[in-house]
Amino acid sequence: MALFLERITPNNLITRLNDNSYTNEEMRIVLINEIRNEFNHNFSQQVYISPEAWAQIRTATERVISAINDASSGTEPSGQSMALIKRVFEGVINANDDYTSEALEVLKREVKALF
Repeated sequence: MALFLERITPNNLITRLNDNSYTNEEMRIVLINEIRNEFNHNFSQQVYISPEAWAQIRTATERVISAINDASSGTEPSGQSMALIKRVFEGVINANDDYTSEALEVLKREVKALF
C-alpha cells in the first residue's frame, strides 16, 4: 500500500505518465484511469491493514482524483496537456495538502505498532 500511495502522488503520477501529445482531457482520463487501475490492483491488500488505514488510503485516492478533476475544470479540453499538469501542481501547492502523505503516515504508524 505504501508503493500504491507513492505511485498515485501527483508528482510521481504525472512524471510517469506525462506525454505532450495528449490533450488536457486525454491526460485527465489517463491519470484517473491509472489511479483507478492501481487501486483495483491493490484492492485485496485491505485485508492486511486496519479499516482506519484503508479508509485513509481510499480518502487519499479520492482526493487525488478530485484534485485532477478540479484542475481540469479550468482548462480547455482540447488544449495541450501541459496546462492541466500545471494546474494540478498549482492546486496541490495552493491547497498545502499532501494527499498521500497523511495516509502513508497512518500506514507507517500501524506497521510500527505491529512490529
